[in-house]
Amino acid sequence: MPIVALGEDYDRALAKQAIEAGADNFLFKPISDGNRIALGILYAQQQRAAIKRTRHNEFEAFLAHLQVDIEKKNDAATLTRHEALTQFVLGLQSFRDFDYRASVLLLQDGCLFLGAAPNLPDEYNQAIEGVAIGPGVGSCGTAAFSRQTVYVVDIETDPLWAPYKVLAAPHGLKACWSVPIVNDSDVLLGTFAMYYDQPRFPSEAEREFIHLAAKTAARLLNIFSDE
Repeated sequence: MPIVALGEDYDRALAKQAIEAGADNFLFKPISDGNRIALGILYAQQQRAAIKRTRHNEFEAFLAHLQVDIEKKNDAATLTRHEALTQFVLGLQSFRDFDYRASVLLLQDGCLFLGAAPNLPDEYNQAIEGVAIGPGVGSCGTAAFSRQTVYVVDIETDPLWAPYKVLAAPHGLKACWSVPIVNDSDVLLGTFAMYYDQPRFPSEAEREFIHLAAKTAARLLNIFSDE
């Protein structure tokens, strides 16, 4: 078993430890300044990748647990689609410190209707009920129409919200990120959105979370397909 040590000076003590540990060959390679920088960059990249893997696994485990919990509640007492989605949204908002208000809108005949948004004001939900999807129709209408994620970081100034910011302003809604909900058959089901009370750019973690949440919403809608 060969052991390679990297360092500035040959270390006899380390070589002895390696042989005692069962190494049959000990190779020392000096580190130049350039190599030291390269190793530092490599280490940082590895650490970043490890953090991303851990975060991804944490998100997936949380969402899987949330889905199972909702399914168990449905087994105990049949839930309507609205009840299931409400449990989903409330469960999402209990995770971490993202401090947002979530919304699930469902697509029907080219328009978006409320699926669940328990922490958004009823007045706001009613105002956008049945809005037709299209370009420039806020975050959700645009996301559904384009089938692409839409990050509006400032509702007050973003042109996508020009016709609708008067609806959001009275309720302190300052940012809205929306992801289309698409099932495994590539059918558009609706949108999942995260609203914030201040202008906000999504972090890398938030971008990953919103996409994974939308996938979970698609699975739930497959289970709770009918009212």
